[in-house]
Amino acid sequence: MQMANEPQQLGVYFEGQPVGMVAVDPGGRFTFEYASAWKSNRKAFAISRSLPLQGGDAQPNAGHAFFANLLPEGRVRELVARHLGVSQGNDFALLDALGGECAGALVISRAPPTPKAPSYRPLDEHEVAALASRGHAFAEISGTDGIRLSLAGAQDKLAVKVDGARLLLPEGDSPSTHILKFANPDYKHLPENELFVTRLAGQCEIPTVSAELHAIGRTRHLLVRRYDRVIEADGTIRRLHQEDLCQALGVAPARKYEEEGGPRFDQCFGVVDEMSIEPALDTRALLRWLVFNMIVGNADGHAKNLSLVLGPKGAVRLAPFFDLLSTAAYPRIATRVAMTVSGKADPGQIAGKDWRTLAKAIGVGSYLEDTVRELTEELPSRARQLTVELKREHGGFAVTEVINTTIRKRARRTRQLLKS
Repeated sequence: MQMANEPQQLGVYFEGQPVGMVAVDPGGRFTFEYASAWKSNRKAFAISRSLPLQGGDAQPNAGHAFFANLLPEGRVRELVARHLGVSQGNDFALLDALGGECAGALVISRAPPTPKAPSYRPLDEHEVAALASRGHAFAEISGTDGIRLSLAGAQDKLAVKVDGARLLLPEGDSPSTHILKFANPDYKHLPENELFVTRLAGQCEIPTVSAELHAIGRTRHLLVRRYDRVIEADGTIRRLHQEDLCQALGVAPARKYEEEGGPRFDQCFGVVDEMSIEPALDTRALLRWLVFNMIVGNADGHAKNLSLVLGPKGAVRLAPFFDLLSTAAYPRIATRVAMTVSGKADPGQIAGKDWRTLAKAIGVGSYLEDTVRELTEELPSRARQLTVELKREHGGFAVTEVINTTIRKRARRTRQLLKS
């Protein structure tokens, strides 16, 4: 950690090259300035839509929003701060400790990364099981013993490298290939829920991350392949730059939900339409994601669960969808959707006129209403078939029956409301 009298600033690097400097203003908020050498580099890119490379219309507080969105949230953040011995509200100290292996391609460090071979520590299943059972694996591992992992979000998880059947923990700034998401005692069958909903989305022409169940003893966790990592032919792991749509819109993580002043769907649609090299394909996928979430009962489809990824050849695309699950399977979670349809957040009250108003606002004509009709007709049967497939693969799980019931009810109600 930096001493109190040292300047609070960190270097930001891409593939070993200095991109800029992140610092803290007197109010404790991040600021960011590009390095002159980076701005003159013909291969340079803006790290965020909200932070233009050549100045111009940088959004207020965009620097803080971008870097704050790289940090863990909620209970995980609290545990990490306690483990590191820093204040939970000290964003800079957390970024300093965790910025080696973030979402995307940037490495954030006090000193320039030195070229060296990536290093990893084997994780045996007994260690993983013990970490998972305590419920704060990320907090115990990150920021200590040369391990600098930062994963946004509030769920306990680890960034790992998969080597055959082995799980390896990245050390220092070494890249990972997968995210291991742990089972949660407060929400039964969470990994199975996410696997089911992710696969179901993929069957509905919605691009998703690749996920599989990883059994440790009698407990199943979810192993998700990172879309922002590419394994080259020689085995080198290449990081791809990405930003979530809160970062792209300059919105801090505390405001990720629309009801808290966060991004609306039409704003997210506009960003994807503006930034993607394949806007027709990516906005179509985004519309299907919105309708799909409504029917499967995913109330957590906020802007941090949407990302843009910069491909190896410099083309921006909407990233595959991730963190897909049916929150409706858990009675304690609110049913109001994270992104409203024409201002309505109660799925049981969203009528045809609301879908049509949204469609007009974003300029998609009848496509949105047609998508609602199509998915309400297809999803119940697809969900039943997938239940059979997963039972054959894994013996089945009780949560899928709950999700099937949710889908049948939501599809029927949504189809009825579509007429009004």
